[in-house]
Amino acid sequence: MKRFILCALLGVLGMAPAMYADVVDYLLNVNGTDYCASGSGTGCSNTGFPTNATSTLDQSYDIGGTNTGPGSPFGLGTVSLTFTPGTYNVGLWLFEELVPVSGYDEYGTTGGSLGTGESWQIDVPDYDYNGSDPNFGSLPAGAGSIIANTEAGSLADTNYVTGNSDAFDFICTGSATCNDFTSTALAYAFTVGSGDSGTLSFTESTTAPTSGFYLEQIAPVDGANTTQMDYFYSASLSITPTCTVNCSPVPEPSSSVPLLAFAGILVLAVWRRRSAAV
Repeated sequence: MKRFILCALLGVLGMAPAMYADVVDYLLNVNGTDYCASGSGTGCSNTGFPTNATSTLDQSYDIGGTNTGPGSPFGLGTVSLTFTPGTYNVGLWLFEELVPVSGYDEYGTTGGSLGTGESWQIDVPDYDYNGSDPNFGSLPAGAGSIIANTEAGSLADTNYVTGNSDAFDFICTGSATCNDFTSTALAYAFTVGSGDSGTLSFTESTTAPTSGFYLEQIAPVDGANTTQMDYFYSASLSITPTCTVNCSPVPEPSSSVPLLAFAGILVLAVWRRRSAAV
């Protein structure tokens, strides 16, 4: 009930996203064009995903905050985008509340090795890092910039929510060691060459990837959560030749002339030898 009252109050004050409680709020940026969830707190004008994207990202939510019932755990899935030849900078910011009771009760960490052209950020959402955040001003300089940095294509490669001191029910406040709202973003800058196609996939899962780089969002054991919850966010980029069958290049007519001439000489030589033998 306390979390419900807090959410309602923040919603009235315009300091919380329109959808809350284990809901995916997101912003996808493709070369400077933004796409967001309907009712997102990010303020972009393009809702949904672009036509070159397919998504299984679950945007349902757990109103009771118990993370049980059909479809749980919520907010999981993959967003995949395909690209023709060109140069791209693509980032996806995700806001998941794993155990939405006080809200200020999660933190993040990283794992694996960063890919070429890959960038990341773990941070309090911009619209939540303000005077209502009990840790406002206590996190490292630059905190509360994850949405703006996703839009600008310049993620900070920084974890601003590293503190794992229990902040459930506002036990820990005003320190960089406290839990807080936690969101994650990943991006890739890449080029798809002529004759190639690219696929970029962003995946939110409860299982840690076995390779590559990933962000981990953690809801620790506290007054609302008897078991630690972990969400793992990763991205993968694949660039492959467009042609997969009969891909040998056909010689240009000009390049075929010397070959034909050589073949003609061989035929003439064989004919003369046979004639001389007769």
